Amino acid sequence: MIMMVLGVLPKTAKIVESIPAPVLGGAAMTLFATVTVVGIQTLGKVDFNDHRNLIIASTSLAMGMYVQFSQSSGPATVLDHGRGIAVPALPGIDQAVPGLLQIPFSTGITMGAITAIVLNLLFFHTGSRGVAVAGGGAIRLAQVNEMTLEQFRRTFGGLVQDVHWVVDRAYRQRPFADAHDLRSAFQEAMLTGSDEEQLELIGSFPDLGAEDEAGEMVAVDHTILQTLDEAELNNVVSLATAYREHFGFPLVVCARETERYERLLRSGWSRMENSATSERSFALIEIAKIANYRFDDLVADANPITAARFGRFEDFHATR
Repeated sequence: MIMMVLGVLPKTAKIVESIPAPVLGGAAMTLFATVTVVGIQTLGKVDFNDHRNLIIASTSLAMGMYVQFSQSSGPATVLDHGRGIAVPALPGIDQAVPGLLQIPFSTGITMGAITAIVLNLLFFHTGSRGVAVAGGGAIRLAQVNEMTLEQFRRTFGGLVQDVHWVVDRAYRQRPFADAHDLRSAFQEAMLTGSDEEQLELIGSFPDLGAEDEAGEMVAVDHTILQTLDEAELNNVVSLATAYREHFGFPLVVCARETERYERLLRSGWSRMENSATSERSFALIEIAKIANYRFDDLVADANPITAARFGRFEDFHATR
């Protein structure tokens, strides 16, 4: 737009020509910095659980950097022990392609943008529609939006211990635009429940380290505690028992984010001094983390990185 105005108003262009080069250079740097910040903000809103977005971003960045660092270079002179050595011009990728193809290969920004547009059209506007969200790609987002309430409960109930009010409230937020929208629906449902509903949700979680008759962890999220020896596990169970007796609801901890046994005990016992209201809020935050990890398990096939780290959603039902 600015270039069009300068072209229509020659006198304005003359004024711009009179601006010192350092000033114009600083303005250009500010402009590109602004574009970069806006780009980072945009990427922050992208759902990278959908592997298509991951591929688009990484491929566009790689192509842009490759083209930018493979441009032709003009002749130059370098100093070697005080002697000037002439370096001939070196052809780059921009000269290796014929005709109009030199345009997309002229700058890294151009190539990155074109790559992003082409991949976006390929992934989101051709072929099957919707993000695979469950069942190894057998269930897609479009199908989720068409589910009955009972089907939705069976598919996503395991995220929140099959507490129906959370699932039902998330269900009412259909249609979901993408996996991020679906994830947000569960998070908003959990955090906007009444005090009674939230206590029901907290109480649905098993005690930390609880085992079934076969000696297996009741909650699959607690399997990391199986690396503890018997004495350490007993200490964790004692903590969970004392916590429940004190507050009336279970000690909820996102075990996947607990790396050290000592830290778990120290944090758990220190929380005994908090008020019940504070602990209820803390428990909801931990439940949100647990549900978030379970959601990643559910959509593992939509994110190759997540798929490599966690098992599939059916494991939750097999171990409950």
